Amino acid sequence: MALHAEKGVLDTTVADIAARADVAVGTIYRHFPTLDDLVDACGQATWELAAPPSIAVFADLDSLEERVRRLFLAFGDVYQRLSELGMDHAAVRVEGKKVAPVARWFAAWDELHQAMVRAALGGDEDGVEDQTAAAVLRVLSGWEAWRGLNEAGLPGSEAVALLAEIALSWLAGRSRKEVRPP
Repeated sequence: MALHAEKGVLDTTVADIAARADVAVGTIYRHFPTLDDLVDACGQATWELAAPPSIAVFADLDSLEERVRRLFLAFGDVYQRLSELGMDHAAVRVEGKKVAPVARWFAAWDELHQAMVRAALGGDEDGVEDQTAAAVLRVLSGWEAWRGLNEAGLPGSEAVALLAEIALSWLAGRSRKEVRPP
Protein backbone atom coordinates (compact mmCIF):
# COMPACT_ATOMS: atom_id res chain seq x y z
CA MET A 1 0.00 0.00 0.00
CA ALA A 2 2.84 2.38 0.81
CA LEU A 3 4.43 1.75 -2.58
CA HIS A 4 1.11 2.29 -4.34
CA ALA A 5 0.79 5.62 -2.49
CA GLU A 6 4.38 6.60 -3.34
CA LYS A 7 4.71 5.35 -6.92
CA GLY A 8 1.19 4.62 -8.07
CA VAL A 9 -0.46 1.27 -8.62
CA LEU A 10 0.74 0.86 -12.20
CA ASP A 11 4.33 1.84 -11.47
CA THR A 12 4.72 -0.51 -8.49
CA THR A 13 6.31 -3.81 -9.48
CA VAL A 14 6.30 -7.12 -7.66
CA ALA A 15 10.08 -6.72 -7.38
CA ASP A 16 9.54 -3.35 -5.64
CA ILE A 17 7.14 -4.95 -3.17
CA ALA A 18 9.47 -7.88 -2.50
CA ALA A 19 12.41 -5.51 -1.91
CA ARG A 20 10.37 -3.33 0.48
CA ALA A 21 9.14 -6.40 2.37
CA ASP A 22 12.63 -7.93 2.31
CA VAL A 23 11.36 -11.20 0.85
CA ALA A 24 11.86 -13.09 -2.40
CA VAL A 25 9.64 -12.27 -5.37
CA GLY A 26 8.30 -15.84 -5.19
CA THR A 27 6.99 -15.16 -1.70
CA ILE A 28 4.84 -12.34 -3.05
CA TYR A 29 3.48 -14.60 -5.79
CA ARG A 30 2.76 -17.35 -3.25
CA HIS A 31 0.45 -14.98 -1.35
CA PHE A 32 -0.85 -13.07 -4.39
CA PRO A 33 -0.80 -15.27 -7.53
CA THR A 34 -1.85 -12.36 -9.78
CA LEU A 35 -1.40 -8.62 -9.78
CA ASP A 36 -5.16 -8.27 -9.50
CA ASP A 37 -5.09 -10.36 -6.29
CA LEU A 38 -2.41 -8.10 -4.83
CA VAL A 39 -4.17 -4.86 -5.83
CA ASP A 40 -7.49 -6.17 -4.54
CA ALA A 41 -5.90 -7.00 -1.17
CA CYS A 42 -4.47 -3.48 -1.00
CA GLY A 43 -7.91 -2.08 -1.83
CA GLN A 44 -9.50 -4.12 0.94
CA ALA A 45 -6.87 -2.95 3.44
CA THR A 46 -7.30 0.67 2.34
CA TRP A 47 -11.08 0.39 2.69
CA GLU A 48 -10.69 -0.97 6.21
CA LEU A 49 -8.20 1.75 7.20
CA ALA A 50 -10.31 4.51 5.65
CA ALA A 51 -13.33 3.19 7.58
CA PRO A 52 -15.97 4.70 5.29
CA PRO A 53 -19.21 5.79 6.95
CA SER A 54 -22.56 4.09 6.67
CA ILE A 55 -26.05 5.48 6.36
CA ALA A 56 -26.48 4.67 10.05
CA VAL A 57 -24.70 7.98 10.85
CA PHE A 58 -27.98 9.73 9.99
CA ALA A 59 -30.18 7.53 12.22
CA ASP A 60 -30.59 10.03 15.05
CA LEU A 61 -30.94 13.14 12.86
CA ASP A 62 -34.18 14.75 11.77
CA SER A 63 -33.22 17.98 10.06
CA LEU A 64 -31.67 18.46 6.65
CA GLU A 65 -29.05 20.76 8.17
CA GLU A 66 -27.94 18.12 10.70
CA ARG A 67 -27.77 15.42 8.03
CA VAL A 68 -25.77 17.59 5.62
CA ARG A 69 -23.30 18.56 8.35
CA ARG A 70 -22.95 14.89 9.33
CA LEU A 71 -22.36 13.93 5.68
CA PHE A 72 -19.46 16.37 5.43
CA LEU A 73 -18.00 15.37 8.80
CA ALA A 74 -18.19 11.67 7.93
CA PHE A 75 -16.43 12.06 4.59
CA GLY A 76 -13.98 14.62 5.96
CA ASP A 77 -12.88 12.03 8.54
CA VAL A 78 -12.30 9.47 5.77
CA TYR A 79 -10.33 11.95 3.66
CA GLN A 80 -8.19 12.87 6.65
CA ARG A 81 -7.37 9.20 7.27
CA LEU A 82 -6.56 8.62 3.59
CA SER A 83 -4.39 11.73 3.54
CA GLU A 84 -2.49 10.57 6.62
CA LEU A 85 -1.87 7.25 4.83
CA GLY A 86 -0.38 9.18 1.91
CA MET A 87 -3.18 8.15 -0.44
CA ASP A 88 -4.10 10.40 -3.33
CA HIS A 89 -7.70 9.46 -4.02
CA ALA A 90 -7.76 11.30 -7.36
CA ALA A 91 -4.50 9.81 -8.68
CA VAL A 92 -5.55 6.27 -7.78
CA ARG A 93 -8.97 6.85 -9.38
CA VAL A 94 -7.23 7.65 -12.68
CA GLU A 95 -5.38 4.33 -12.48
CA GLY A 96 -8.73 2.62 -12.00
CA LYS A 97 -9.32 3.10 -15.71
CA LYS A 98 -6.52 0.58 -16.34
CA VAL A 99 -6.63 -1.68 -13.26
CA ALA A 100 -9.85 -3.67 -12.79
CA PRO A 101 -9.64 -4.13 -8.99
CA VAL A 102 -9.11 -0.39 -8.51
CA ALA A 103 -12.11 0.31 -10.74
CA ARG A 104 -14.23 -2.08 -8.64
CA TRP A 105 -13.19 -0.39 -5.38
CA PHE A 106 -14.03 3.04 -6.79
CA ALA A 107 -17.39 1.78 -8.05
CA ALA A 108 -18.16 0.63 -4.49
CA TRP A 109 -16.94 3.99 -3.15
CA ASP A 110 -19.10 5.95 -5.62
CA GLU A 111 -22.13 3.84 -4.77
CA LEU A 112 -21.61 4.48 -1.05
CA HIS A 113 -21.04 8.21 -1.60
CA GLN A 114 -24.21 8.47 -3.69
CA ALA A 115 -26.27 6.56 -1.10
CA MET A 116 -24.92 8.78 1.68
CA VAL A 117 -25.81 11.94 -0.26
CA ARG A 118 -29.33 10.63 -0.93
CA ALA A 119 -29.74 9.84 2.77
CA ALA A 120 -28.47 13.28 3.78
CA LEU A 121 -31.02 14.88 1.47
CA GLY A 122 -33.74 12.78 3.06
CA GLY A 123 -34.04 10.08 0.43
CA ASP A 124 -36.55 10.06 -2.36
CA GLU A 125 -39.77 9.01 -0.65
CA ASP A 126 -42.01 9.56 -3.69
CA GLY A 127 -39.50 8.13 -6.13
CA VAL A 128 -38.43 11.57 -7.33
CA GLU A 129 -34.93 12.51 -6.35
CA ASP A 130 -33.52 16.01 -6.66
CA GLN A 131 -30.70 15.16 -9.05
CA THR A 132 -29.22 18.66 -9.00
CA ALA A 133 -29.01 18.82 -5.22
CA ALA A 134 -27.52 15.32 -5.14
CA ALA A 135 -24.90 16.27 -7.75
CA VAL A 136 -23.93 19.45 -5.89
CA LEU A 137 -23.59 17.60 -2.58
CA ARG A 138 -21.55 14.81 -4.21
CA VAL A 139 -19.10 17.35 -5.63
CA LEU A 140 -18.84 19.45 -2.47
CA SER A 141 -18.46 16.38 -0.22
CA GLY A 142 -15.97 14.77 -2.59
CA TRP A 143 -12.25 14.25 -2.15
CA GLU A 144 -11.26 16.92 -4.67
CA ALA A 145 -13.10 19.74 -2.89
CA TRP A 146 -11.71 18.71 0.51
CA ARG A 147 -8.18 18.29 -0.81
CA GLY A 148 -8.29 21.57 -2.75
CA LEU A 149 -9.16 23.55 0.37
CA ASN A 150 -6.67 21.55 2.43
CA GLU A 151 -3.88 22.29 -0.04
CA ALA A 152 -4.88 25.97 0.01
CA GLY A 153 -4.04 26.00 3.72
CA LEU A 154 -7.34 25.13 5.39
CA PRO A 155 -6.94 22.30 7.90
CA GLY A 156 -9.24 19.33 7.28
CA SER A 157 -11.82 20.25 9.91
CA GLU A 158 -12.06 23.83 8.65
CA ALA A 159 -12.39 22.61 5.07
CA VAL A 160 -15.23 20.31 6.15
CA ALA A 161 -17.03 23.12 7.98
CA LEU A 162 -16.67 25.52 5.04
CA LEU A 163 -17.86 22.97 2.48
CA ALA A 164 -20.88 22.11 4.65
CA GLU A 165 -21.72 25.82 4.97
CA ILE A 166 -21.45 26.31 1.21
CA ALA A 167 -23.76 23.33 0.62
CA LEU A 168 -26.28 24.49 3.22
CA SER A 169 -26.23 28.06 1.91
CA TRP A 170 -26.80 26.84 -1.64
CA LEU A 171 -29.64 24.55 -0.53
CA ALA A 172 -31.26 27.38 1.48
CA GLY A 173 -30.95 29.85 -1.39
CA ARG A 174 -32.42 27.34 -3.76
CA SER A 175 -35.37 26.73 -1.43
CA ARG A 176 -36.04 30.47 -1.19
CA LYS A 177 -36.09 30.75 -4.99
CA GLU A 178 -38.54 27.86 -5.28
CA VAL A 179 -41.10 29.48 -2.96
CA ARG A 180 -40.94 32.96 -4.49
CA PRO A 181 -44.00 33.96 -6.50
CA PRO A 182 -43.39 34.33 -10.25
